[in-house]
Amino acid sequence: MLRKVYICTAIIGIVAVSLLAIESKDAIQTRNSKVETQKELINRAGKEEERDTGKDNVRWLSDVPVMISTEVELFPTMCYDLSNTDRIFIAAERWEGTNLGKDIVIKRSNTNGEGWLSGSQNTIVIEGSVAQPLMRPKIVPIESDHIGMIYIRQWTENDWDIMFRNIETDPFIASAQIPIDTRVAKLMAPSITSDVLWYPGTPFLYVTYVQASSDPRNLVFKYSSNTGINWSEVNNIATISTAVSEENLCTSIDQFAGITGIAYVDRAGPYDAIKFMKSNNYGVTWTTPVVISAGSVHCRNPQLRIIDNSNIIVVYEYYYSPTDIDIYYAYSPDGGNTFYTGFMAYSTYNETNPSVSSYKTTTTGSDVYVAYKLQQYQLMVRKMIGLDFNNWTEAYQIKDSAVNLSDNGRSGIIVKEAPTGGI
Repeated sequence: MLRKVYICTAIIGIVAVSLLAIESKDAIQTRNSKVETQKELINRAGKEEERDTGKDNVRWLSDVPVMISTEVELFPTMCYDLSNTDRIFIAAERWEGTNLGKDIVIKRSNTNGEGWLSGSQNTIVIEGSVAQPLMRPKIVPIESDHIGMIYIRQWTENDWDIMFRNIETDPFIASAQIPIDTRVAKLMAPSITSDVLWYPGTPFLYVTYVQASSDPRNLVFKYSSNTGINWSEVNNIATISTAVSEENLCTSIDQFAGITGIAYVDRAGPYDAIKFMKSNNYGVTWTTPVVISAGSVHCRNPQLRIIDNSNIIVVYEYYYSPTDIDIYYAYSPDGGNTFYTGFMAYSTYNETNPSVSSYKTTTTGSDVYVAYKLQQYQLMVRKMIGLDFNNWTEAYQIKDSAVNLSDNGRSGIIVKEAPTGGI
């Protein structure tokens, strides 16, 4: 079965997307060794024959500009339209100045990400202001012809709210903002998922975020049973140490059938660590949080993917030093009951900004991809061979632009089935 894979990232303030056009299942050469040094990766990645070769049956299309205004666009997030296999959406912060977001811009592509037209019919701007900026959007499919977006609206320095928009995909229209949590508190690091794949007629939305102004901080969970119109009461499901700096607070939520999982940053001893908890009853009750990251160093920026009922992966940054950051991953083959450590990318250079995705049906999961940034030069991708957590393809460099990647952005990756089995 062929898949289409999309990656979005910020390239010095310009949001761009790359498309994996053809990828034959498990056809890429298996890579069991660790990621090579930066010099070796860049030398190999710079050769077109290594990027587009028949023996591997892999073809990445060139970087495609998505948002190219004179302002700065950062922190992109991406999803696709369940009702139209050709539509891709990307949302990002639009900054004014160097320190704060301002607006959120959402773009629509009707051609599988290969073209991004301008104009109001394909662009939505959710306006904020320099004094009250909008930040950290996340988008997911929530109905066959709607996507949902969670984001932060900052009112004052210590009053940050969590908001939601229901966005119709055709015509491309956003609802008025819907409050999720508007307490006078600093609410940060939101994440969202949906069970629309399993309940297309009556999907629930699930969100998590951090109440950062309390001591100890609270990890909050809420849900909506009517596509974001109303939200449940605040449910504080775990505490988070105030020793974690605000800039390192992070949550990631995902769902598969009846399993809802959350990965987040908390302290374990003197270090930031990745913790995981899950619910088998749609968030009614939760397991006790467990540390799943490795080693006696800071671990940050977890990205969770529940692949199927048994297999779970969390990729994260592993801090040897500010100039030597690696990508590790925690994986569970038994539905989150036990976790093991894997090494995704490490060298004497910085590998950062991991993202993870996979292809899901209502009963199965496959085609697990991880993307990450290698220094400021390259955007790298690896694919799991089958569902073997210890067996991955070699790292492929996919960014062909000469412009460096941004320090203040993240990358996103999604996997979806090709509408006709290929391009």
